[in-house]
Amino acid sequence: MTLPRFRPSLSSLRTPAVLVLAIVSGAACTAIFKPRDDVQRCGTGDDCEPTGDNRYVAVCRFDPENTDLDSTKVDKICVADFTTVFCDIPTMPEDPFLEQVDDCEDLVIACDTDKLGSKGCERPNAGSCNAGLEPNDDGICVDPDDDEIIVSGADNRDQGIQDQFCKSFFCDDRFVCDTSSENSQTCVICDPDLPFGEGGCGTFYANGEVAPFYVLGEDLEDQCAGPDADLDEPVFGECP
Repeated sequence: MTLPRFRPSLSSLRTPAVLVLAIVSGAACTAIFKPRDDVQRCGTGDDCEPTGDNRYVAVCRFDPENTDLDSTKVDKICVADFTTVFCDIPTMPEDPFLEQVDDCEDLVIACDTDKLGSKGCERPNAGSCNAGLEPNDDGICVDPDDDEIIVSGADNRDQGIQDQFCKSFFCDDRFVCDTSSENSQTCVICDPDLPFGEGGCGTFYANGEVAPFYVLGEDLEDQCAGPDADLDEPVFGECP
């Protein structure tokens, strides 16, 4: 028995993504509604055709440019929006999410001495980052010309696992778990201007490498379930 984390309601993403008739993600393209020449009109969400994709729900609304229209006189349109997915770490021992946390409990996070100063690691004592790298605000060596946001530290390990859970369900590298509220931890598209763990972007590094529990890029696209996304079957890499 697993804890329910799925609620088929309109998502409260910090970065709304409302797309008419089709969804195009950064990692994969998925047709949500069958192509048609006309836009499906509606009065409520019950008038909309199902999306046919577990990652999205059909909602009835005006487009952003026409939110001031009178719904008693003008029909709304059906659009696809992200399903609300809760990503808090459960407590049931047989849950695959919790199993992943347990499997990665002994993951080596601190960098070996010979790696200090390299990308994803702290500087050596009284030393500096390797050539071409600079310390970020957390003292981790990063490439200043790279947009990748690197985080490390044992306190961020579980957050990285929760982020991968969201990436896995939506088959999209941009998703993370917003854990800023203990009562409502949900998957959102990350915002680079927000802190890691509060809806912000970031990749967790362990011992100078991308943490092994991540499955990203083409590997994520190949392994994720896509339209058949199942919260009980997340895609994780293996921790040594």
